[in-house]
Amino acid sequence: MDGLDVKNVSVRLGNHQLLEDVSFLAEPGEVVAILGPNGAGKTTLFRVITDELKPDSGNVLLHGTPVQYWAPEQRAQVVGILPQSSSLNFPFTVQEVVLLGRSPCSTSSEQNDQYVKEALEKVDAWHLQDRNYTTLSGGEKQRVHLARVLVQIWTEPEQGARLLLLDEPTSALDPAHQHQTLRIAREFARHRVAVVVILHDLNLASQYADRLVLLSKGRLQAHGKPEKVLTKELLKQLLDIDVCILPHPVNGNPVVLAE
Repeated sequence: MDGLDVKNVSVRLGNHQLLEDVSFLAEPGEVVAILGPNGAGKTTLFRVITDELKPDSGNVLLHGTPVQYWAPEQRAQVVGILPQSSSLNFPFTVQEVVLLGRSPCSTSSEQNDQYVKEALEKVDAWHLQDRNYTTLSGGEKQRVHLARVLVQIWTEPEQGARLLLLDEPTSALDPAHQHQTLRIAREFARHRVAVVVILHDLNLASQYADRLVLLSKGRLQAHGKPEKVLTKELLKQLLDIDVCILPHPVNGNPVVLAE
């Protein structure tokens, strides 16, 4: 199968079961959002998917092959990873930071420069190209790192469809750039990219994701289209909030309002 296949993943740390038998698919052409309260296991799951953490049982397959069996240089051309925070303290310019994303690629410097320009324009950061990265605001840095990840997988390689992994990519952004970031995720999905994104905002997930994965206490509680997952009863049970669910006036997706 093309895309990402998380199969029965469990992670235990001492006496704590961080994940238990979690499975889901993310296929090229769709956006899958992972949701859940703090401590639900979202970050642990992200670390397993990115091969930063080995599961105690289960496996993660990329195009049918366990991620740990991919050669790092090949995987880097297929998988773009935006972690929750990216530390960089060198006085690089914004353009130099984004150009780092092209390191695994064999294209010419002229082509790389063009991809960097297009990616910075896409995230509304081309005007920052000559700025010292360390002088940027938190939201500006987040957009620059998104551009860096995008140029890494800008074109589809011979290895197959691409995978874009985003861990809370909207956390430091204003509302306009939150929507812009998720519109970019949808745009990449339309170009045969499988997108997996961790979000806290239920309504952003509802509006931009094809399917939702809802975790609680390390277990998969619900998985499916937004209208199946975002129900009054389930959100009360798992998040302990009373909500009203209304259809979005434009696309009909569920909108979650606190009572």
